This record gives sequence, C-alpha cells and structure tokens, in this order.
Amino acid sequence: MAAISQQKKMVEQLRQEAALERKPVSECVREMLQFVEKEKEGDCLVTGFAAKKDNPRAAAAPCFDLGLLAETGRGCQREAVNWMSKLADALAVQRCMVEQLRVEAGLNRLSVSQTVAELIKYCEDRSADDMLINGFTKQTENPFKEKGGCVAL
Repeated sequence: MAAISQQKKMVEQLRQEAALERKPVSECVREMLQFVEKEKEGDCLVTGFAAKKDNPRAAAAPCFDLGLLAETGRGCQREAVNWMSKLADALAVQRCMVEQLRVEAGLNRLSVSQTVAELIKYCEDRSADDMLINGFTKQTENPFKEKGGCVAL
C-alpha cells in the first residue's frame, strides 16, 4: 500500500514538473553570462588578489597546541609522540594542498564568454532531442507513462 502511495506522489510530482513553464537554455545561459561579466571585477579567480593580505588562504597556517611538549618529562612521552605524528600528518596534508593549488594555478583558463558561447551552441544543437523542451511526440516514448492500472487486493 505504501508503495502505491509513493508512486502516486511521484506521478503527481512529475505532472507538476511537466506543467512548469521552462525558459530556453540559451536565455538562461545568456543571463548567467551577463551576471558573470557584471561581477567579474570583484572575482579573485578572474582578477587575482591585489595583495597577499587579501588572500584568505595566505595566513591560514596550522595552529598546534605546544602544551604536550612541556609535559614530556612527566610520563607523557606517548602523547608527545602522538602529537608529533599528528604534526607530520598535518604537514603532509598541507604539502598535498600546496601541490594541488600549484597545479590549479598552472592551468590554462578559457574566457567565460568563450565557454558560455560553446555551452549555448552545444545546448541549441541538441535542443531538438530534448524532451523537457519539446515534450513527448508519442505517448509510447514517455518513460513516465503509467504502465497499467494498479489493483490492490
């Protein structure tokens, strides 16, 4: 019984989504491009950081509690070794992060307008096959069509 009510809810949701009025993809992408072009002056990924102090990652250094080192002479040697292994792990993670950031900084980036133009062309080329834009030409193509009536015994 629960499965039937779940399926009815899903069918109702799909009907509501099918009834929605949709904007063409090219119009949405064009609006997105206008927004990006308008906001690109303040985007640090496009313009870079004006100064090192503006970079939120520049000051982010690992902060460790050195209190464990002071107690190494009082039977806390295991904690000191544990602390050192945590420090080594944190340094390894930081090295990996720095390497990843270096790789990302070295990537060649395409301009936003060129990428958006390619995206618009791709969407418009494939819009003839898009069921969300054109709808279903035949009921037999509809994957959401109810297969048959359900009978509860």
